[in-house]
Amino acid sequence: MKKFRKLGGILLAVVIVAVSLFSAMAVDDPKDLTTHSYYAYQIFNAEGYKSNASASQNDSIVNVQWGSAFTTNEQKTAFINGLKAMKVVDENNNEVESPFKSASRLKTAEDIAKVLSNPNYGDDSDVAKAFAKYTAKFAIENNLTRMEGTYKNGDTFTETGYYLFLDATETNNQEDVVANAVVSKMKANEAVNITVKVTVPTLEKKVKENTYNGNAASGINTAYGEYKYGEGYNDAADYNIGDEVPFELIGTMAEGMEYYDTYYYGFVDTLCKGLTFDADRADVEIYVYNPNADGKYVQTGDELVRAGKFTYTPDANKVTFACENILEISGVNSKSRIVVKYNAVLNNEAVVGYNGNENKAYLEYSNNPLPTSGTPSKGHTPEDKVIVFTYSLKVNKIDKNTSAALDGAEFYLVNSQGEYYCKAAAADSLPYWGTATDANVAKITPDANNVFEVKGLDKGTYKLIEAKAPTNYRPLENPVVIDVNAVILPNVSDTDAQNWIDGDAHSALLGGYSVSKNDSVTPNSNNYVSIDGTKVTVANEKTYILPGTGGDGTALIYIIGGALLAAAAGLFIVKRRSSK
Repeated sequence: MKKFRKLGGILLAVVIVAVSLFSAMAVDDPKDLTTHSYYAYQIFNAEGYKSNASASQNDSIVNVQWGSAFTTNEQKTAFINGLKAMKVVDENNNEVESPFKSASRLKTAEDIAKVLSNPNYGDDSDVAKAFAKYTAKFAIENNLTRMEGTYKNGDTFTETGYYLFLDATETNNQEDVVANAVVSKMKANEAVNITVKVTVPTLEKKVKENTYNGNAASGINTAYGEYKYGEGYNDAADYNIGDEVPFELIGTMAEGMEYYDTYYYGFVDTLCKGLTFDADRADVEIYVYNPNADGKYVQTGDELVRAGKFTYTPDANKVTFACENILEISGVNSKSRIVVKYNAVLNNEAVVGYNGNENKAYLEYSNNPLPTSGTPSKGHTPEDKVIVFTYSLKVNKIDKNTSAALDGAEFYLVNSQGEYYCKAAAADSLPYWGTATDANVAKITPDANNVFEVKGLDKGTYKLIEAKAPTNYRPLENPVVIDVNAVILPNVSDTDAQNWIDGDAHSALLGGYSVSKNDSVTPNSNNYVSIDGTKVTVANEKTYILPGTGGDGTALIYIIGGALLAAAAGLFIVKRRSSK
């Protein structure tokens, strides 16, 4: 067999299998394809090949005839008629002029090859891509004859001509896989050499840490080019149970969307048991971001849910934010970012402490513009994870002198904003922070082991106010002030905050969490406090209180007092008689 090679000419993106780092995005990262297998169709054949020195023409093949893919005149006529009506679009999906519509003559394979010899229609031109897309779809829809077997780089053929290559890789439900086609002008006696580079969509998920000040102007987050995450968004955060936790999903677009008639684009977000998507509190917003003249990404156009372009569908612990055809959204192109913002509520099932609450998302997208039977093929990105922590506070109540456990005490918990810990009576109600007069201000009472515990706290400074002391014990004069301490990724550096890539909760909660006394406010009460890890021990001193009037204690006093008076009177009489 004779060998031939690609001479340049017409190319359309092919299948790509990419590898993405966990929680780190590669934008516009082309992948070179050299090992895939392809189905081949001979569209045109030719007697030879002509090198053109003129800049006005590409090198060309001569005496062009219809190839073996076409077996009937009806197929040839239909191909030409469709080519005359073929739509050509640019990367922004805007229609541009098609040379096949304006060609003075378009009746034979030679006529088509002549149009394609224009040097303006090289590999990456809009016309070249449109021709390849059209040819691939026509071959499938009209049952053109495929050559036997599959082909790889280095394989050999016997005839010069134009060849269509369709990637044989399975595409549906594959990770980072996109399928298209290649049309190449080939010369005999050379090896097949397909080296197409394309990109795939990518995704990052971020969670907002409300004490982290990394922001859009700081120059971090270079993995997104000039797109910056929202202020405070990174890979780890901590919150109170009952809080609304803000998330961002940021998706990139791939090159080659212009090959599609419709393009599905959907975020699939999986929340853990400890997070609830409550539609009434979610505040979903989805926007397109595009680079401005300075290359900085800015919000573009209307909010896409209200505009009817995106929908969101909660299903158990998953939420899907989907657009059935993103090509219908004005301004979307290969450089766009689609950003989803929403809140989820940290609920009573949240994991407290070191293991945290992981949640993850992936992006699903159309990955085959060619006609398929059944459900259209979709690919997906790797999952990206973030983690949310919450902490607990345990309090023991003891006798200051004997260290014996005490019951009967009650506490209020107050945060650094002066808000009181509140919780309604219903078992499934979520705690919240309110005023001192709120009807649901919680009096924290001990469990069966005389331990007072509050689960689901953010890091920060808190006051324990003794609402009721144990019986016969002196109440604390001032609140006990304590700090719930935690070191999570944002406390380290901007770079580390955006690169939690190992999926280990302990690497996100770097120093664990602990509780410490805060002596800056009320050191006199803190003298009654000791702390071991996350457990606070509060001591009370015993007091002695006079009995109230009318009780048994009062009668006893009267009896004893009367006896003492009688004894004193008798002693006085005896002494008086003696003196006489």
